[in-house]
Amino acid sequence: MTLPLPEPQPLRWTIRNKAAILEALREGRLSRDDACARYELSSAELDQWLMGFAELGRNGLKLTRRQGLRLTPRRRRGPLLSASAVPGMDFQ
Repeated sequence: MTLPLPEPQPLRWTIRNKAAILEALREGRLSRDDACARYELSSAELDQWLMGFAELGRNGLKLTRRQGLRLTPRRRRGPLLSASAVPGMDFQ
């Protein structure tokens, strides 16, 4: 099932909204640049969603910006992942 893309300016960033954007990126329905422009996201914020999803699945999308900033590399237990290291998430 394909998740519909949220409106350009959602009231809240729910897990479902974030997952829909990541799915659209993975499937090629939305480019990274288009996602950042349409949803007024910084590249760093989108990277945080990708990393959160790669590390914790949908639960990783629950992280707020403040919580995500607390996840420093020295506190992580495994190797750091980039978006390109996640299967199916190697889009531009």
